[in-house]
Amino acid sequence: MKKVGKPVSLILIFSLLIGTAVLVFISMEKSSIREIPNLEMMLPSYVPGWEVEDLPVGETEEVKQKMGEILNYDAAIFREYTKGFIKVQVYISYWVAGKAHYRLVYGHTPDICWVNGGWTPTVQDASFRYYLPGDETVEFKEAQYREFLGGKDHLRVLFWQLLDGEPFTYGNFTYPPATAMFTDIFERGFDQKPEQWFIRISANVDFDQLDRDLGFRKLMESMKEFELIKQPFE
Repeated sequence: MKKVGKPVSLILIFSLLIGTAVLVFISMEKSSIREIPNLEMMLPSYVPGWEVEDLPVGETEEVKQKMGEILNYDAAIFREYTKGFIKVQVYISYWVAGKAHYRLVYGHTPDICWVNGGWTPTVQDASFRYYLPGDETVEFKEAQYREFLGGKDHLRVLFWQLLDGEPFTYGNFTYPPATAMFTDIFERGFDQKPEQWFIRISANVDFDQLDRDLGFRKLMESMKEFELIKQPFE
């Protein structure tokens, strides 16, 4: 059996280095394509009939449970909408392409952070169909739906992790599987740090109860700015 000579080995190493450099360059180019979105402008600061308040991002369960890690997002917002006893909270974070591996962002979801914060999941649906309130002709991209109990609180939660605009989940309701580092390469090649959104909407009442509320509809209409709605609408 012939041994691979030094010239061949050097060529292989050089090719690997060139390939890695090309991937890094592509990642850098992708990250420069889009400006950092202005979440404060994209998410309504006024909703008819509702009080609106911006809360510190550090108060979200996602961030509180990740203080030992660097989430390193490029933009984030945590906004609360209140109408009488009803509370709706919206938390959104954004990463440009090349910034964060999607396994890290996956560890940022309620299945992990909320449970670690003491909440108990009672409903878990990994392929939930959600429509614009009052209009079932306008469908959102496939959502994750959960219900959590914490003390006397019962929260309903919709959330999405978007990779280059498409919903992603491992579908296991917990940490990424041990095989993820291999399956991720098989599924996406070396594109492991795509542009990402994490969007979470929680309410202390069933979402169905808000279907006829015009203010809530306006809030959900704004989700088209975050690429959550399948088709455009007026």
